[in-house]
Amino acid sequence: MPYGEPNDWPLHLVRSEVDGPDNELTDGLPATLADLAEFAGAPEIADHLEMAQSACEAAFAAFPDMNRVALQAAMALKAVRAARDACPDRARGEVHHRLAAKEIQLSHVMRIASGVSVRATLERDVLRPGEEVALSIETTGPVAEVTPVLPEGWRHSDGVVHVPAGAQSTVCYPAVYRPGVARLPAIRVGVTVGGVSSETLLPLERAPVVLPARSATLSPDRALINAAAETRQIDLRISDVFPHSGQAALALPSGWSAEPVAGGLRVEAPQDVASGLCSLPLQIDGAHAETVNRIAYPHIDARARTFPAQLSVRVLDVALPDVRIGYIGGGNDRVGHWLRALGLDVTDLADNDLTADSLRSVDTVVVGIFAMRARPALKDAMPQVKAWVEAGGNLVTLYHRPWDDWDPEKVPPRRLEIGKPSLRWRVTDENAEVTHLVPSHPLLNTPNRITDEDWKGWHKERGLYFAKSWDEAYEPLLSMADPDEAAHEGALLSARIGKGRHTHVALILHHQMEKLVPGAFRLMANLVARP
Repeated sequence: MPYGEPNDWPLHLVRSEVDGPDNELTDGLPATLADLAEFAGAPEIADHLEMAQSACEAAFAAFPDMNRVALQAAMALKAVRAARDACPDRARGEVHHRLAAKEIQLSHVMRIASGVSVRATLERDVLRPGEEVALSIETTGPVAEVTPVLPEGWRHSDGVVHVPAGAQSTVCYPAVYRPGVARLPAIRVGVTVGGVSSETLLPLERAPVVLPARSATLSPDRALINAAAETRQIDLRISDVFPHSGQAALALPSGWSAEPVAGGLRVEAPQDVASGLCSLPLQIDGAHAETVNRIAYPHIDARARTFPAQLSVRVLDVALPDVRIGYIGGGNDRVGHWLRALGLDVTDLADNDLTADSLRSVDTVVVGIFAMRARPALKDAMPQVKAWVEAGGNLVTLYHRPWDDWDPEKVPPRRLEIGKPSLRWRVTDENAEVTHLVPSHPLLNTPNRITDEDWKGWHKERGLYFAKSWDEAYEPLLSMADPDEAAHEGALLSARIGKGRHTHVALILHHQMEKLVPGAFRLMANLVARP
């Protein structure tokens, strides 16, 4: 939606689990500590919680008198702990996790109001198992108990942190986030106010990331072998090997081979290789290796994502049309790459190739996703492209959004309007049933017969930005729907245009190719066939 236009999508409540009004996010939930006893059905702890709530309110009122803020927070913490200890078993499920969170919050208030500040840094924030790194801790304010807290197996002595050889690599994106609780290594800070002691766990200035003990980068990390084509070889580049002296090798299926070449390996499958998905894990010095994606920006801590270092190879059998394909990419997909990997004759078309003479050298033009916006010259060349289609060319346009310079009256050979917002014109269930509206249509039969098997194993979704309306020349070929929703017919449209054809595809075939989904390759081979 263009900037400046309203984008408020009114929602309505379908079902409520709350007794009484349900108009706010907090309806049906305890808003204060004082409300918690009645909510949990635990009158035994009502007095403690009332005292805790009163002390919290007094701490707010005392600001900016930090000494009094700290004292009232300590009184609240003492009452919270008393409520926790007195909580009956029947109410613990509703009470204990809330009080645990409140204890963390109050402990931080006590430390901050007491003027205790701790700054801890490592000399490096990217580590490997078996390394050691200096740790410096600076404390300001009143005397406090400050100690490093390390992951299991780590050691700290004489200002140096020792990372064990068997240390696990850091999970930088954990499934659970706990506010106020730092991940290890961290610094435990203890303060005492009014006889009440508390501890807070503070993160290091920059949280360290432990990388795997063995890692490497594979390029490519996924590949395709089409049994219907001749190629059985994959040139694999192996870089960023750690340890640097390590010997890298693939664990190969029976009958496969790999020989060293400059910068990596040449992998070869047997001539009679069976269809399926093969995973070829990389080993360094005979042990499992991982691939590391490092993320480094000045405004965030170091980050890394790790996953098994392996080459995934999809072996399939796809019949190929005898066509010359011109691919116009917008930089947002690798469809041209995958068509070549399939064994097709593909030429990447530059802006200066979008002329009547150049177009006559290809049978099919595939326009990548968003290319109409990313390649302004393409939009300018659409009159020549349309003339080429009328003369017998095969135009395949992959999904576009309405704002990708897709003028429904001027861009396609005949009027074709893309629906918006995408929420209404998509099918998000990757397993949604697909109905062939014209089972005998050539695009569903030649050179590969598309069956229910080709719609299995899809990833993420079926497609989005489906066509909303179209000229009667276009024929919808598929119907599909998310559960409990009306069916869409704008996922795959095709029209005879003069002697040629235009097919618009809102299915996310480019994504399925990246995920090595067989049906995407079989359908794409059909789409690029001669009209």
